[in-house]
This record gives sequence, structure tokens and C-alpha cells, in this order.
Amino acid sequence: MAGYILRRRDIIESETRKHIRPTRCRGKRACYVLHPTFFMQKYFNYLKSRGLSQRTVRNYRFYLARFFNFAKIANGSDITVAKITAFTRYLSQIQINHRPLSQLTRNYHLIALRSLLKYLEQQKLPKLPAAKTVVLAKTERRPQTLINADLNKLLAAPLKFNNPKIVKSRDKAILELLFATGLKVSRLSGLTRSCLNRVTGHLKASSKKCQLSHQALYWLKEYLNLRTDNHPALFLSHDRAARRRSKISNLSPRSVQRLVEKYAKSAGLNKKITPETLRRAYANRLLGLGLNVQELQKKLGHRSINATNLMYKKK
Repeated sequence: MAGYILRRRDIIESETRKHIRPTRCRGKRACYVLHPTFFMQKYFNYLKSRGLSQRTVRNYRFYLARFFNFAKIANGSDITVAKITAFTRYLSQIQINHRPLSQLTRNYHLIALRSLLKYLEQQKLPKLPAAKTVVLAKTERRPQTLINADLNKLLAAPLKFNNPKIVKSRDKAILELLFATGLKVSRLSGLTRSCLNRVTGHLKASSKKCQLSHQALYWLKEYLNLRTDNHPALFLSHDRAARRRSKISNLSPRSVQRLVEKYAKSAGLNKKITPETLRRAYANRLLGLGLNVQELQKKLGHRSINATNLMYKKK
């Protein structure tokens, strides 16, 4: 069967425009209580109260909008097991830029849907499928690891590129910072100058306080000394497109991901290297220094120790 070929712009326009705007709901009170606009806003507020990041909430909103658009959900009572099953099949047929969704991305959609159903169960809303009817496909995650030689090649890669000095310093600082702190990309891209204490070498990211390595602090200072702007963001975009923009913008999470992938490829590493790989290298270094899993969980900011055991526990 031919897949559904969609452009991301079309998805965003059709799904958010159709389901985020409030519409009038007539009839019984139950109809109003189950109206998507009503319970979805309460649900997103619930996610924020649980401490989920703004990016995670945004992704949940996107995944659920895709489900609502496909299943033509007008009221909460329209959610049925048959529509969930059909949506699961639909996800396997979607193509974005002529490429199918990965199994992991499909599971993200179903996780968001299952989370919504669990929330609605807690609200004791009637005639809704149980959350357990949403079945995830089993995927085996094998995060890449870096040996010391490969790690050194990656960290040295920015200085070997023919880039402006400010770009070299920025990219070198980013790689050193990812390895020294284990920060997630979303947090790194949101850092501001005020987060850094140049004297003590401490970096404050949200509720986490990190001690930078000498290399990370050195290259951060080099980068900041080369900047002539007053923008509060710690990392800015310096590419050609940025020069054409009227407004200075901070470096996006996707730009950081591309940056890591580019330098991994240039360093001759024949494996997929992402910021998560550097986060894992950070965790392995701490384990090698004698930290136990509970201490590592705090360092990484995992809410559940199961995530720490799954990704970073020594075999």
C-alpha cells in the first residue's frame, strides 16, 4: 500500500488550526466536558504541573493533534479502540520527506495518546477506552558509546574546520560543554550568559548546577570574548542565514544536533553520534569515578531511576 506523503508544514497548519481553536459544543453537559478544547487545555496544564519541559508538552500537543485530525475527534467520546487501532496502522504508512516514521517516533505518538487516556481515566470521564488498549511496539535501543580515542577525535574536530574563529570557538565550547555536564540539548540551547560564573567555573542550568571542566570553561570564555553583541543567550547562530535575519537568535536544539553529527562525520566516526552519545560518555565517566546509580540519576536529572538503569548502568 502506498504511504501517506505529508509535508510538516501541512501537518502543523491543518492539525493545530483545526483542533486548537475553541468551538461551540451544544447538547448535554457531558458533551461539553469531553470537548477536546476543554479537556486538552486541562491536560496540558496537568503535564506542566508534573514538571514536564515546555518542549515535551509541545511535542505531546503535536502528536495528539495528528491523532485528532486523523480520527476526526469532535468530542472526547469519539475516541474508540477501533480508531486507536486504525491510527496505529496509519502511523506505519506516513512518510515525511518520502521517508517513513521510525518505530521510535511512532511509539512517541502512542505514548502521548496513552498518557492522555490515563489522565481522562483519573478524571472518571465515561465511555473512553482504557489506556492499556494502546500497545507500543517493542524497540531495542542501543545507544552508541565512544571510546577515548573517538571522543578525542570528536572534541578536536571543530578546530580543524575552515570556519571563522568565533564559530570554531562556539562549536568547540558546545562539544566540551556537552561532555563536561551531560546536559540535554534543549537545556543547552536555552542557556544564557547569566548562567555562567566565569570565576568559579560553575554553570547553572535550570535547577542543576554543574562544575565545568577546564577545557569547557576556557573555550566558553574564548567564544564570549569574541562576541560583540549584547544578546543574553549563551550560544548564538552565526551562519549565513543568521546574518540575513533582522533579529539575532540563539542556537536551536536542532542546530546543535546537526553540529554534533557534522563533526562526528568529519572525524571519521562510522557510527551515529548525537548529543545523547556525549551525555552517555559523561555518565560513563562518572561511573568510572565511582558514582553509584542513585547519584548518577541526580546528576542526569532523571525522574525515574529505571531510565538511569536502562541507559547507563554498567553491564
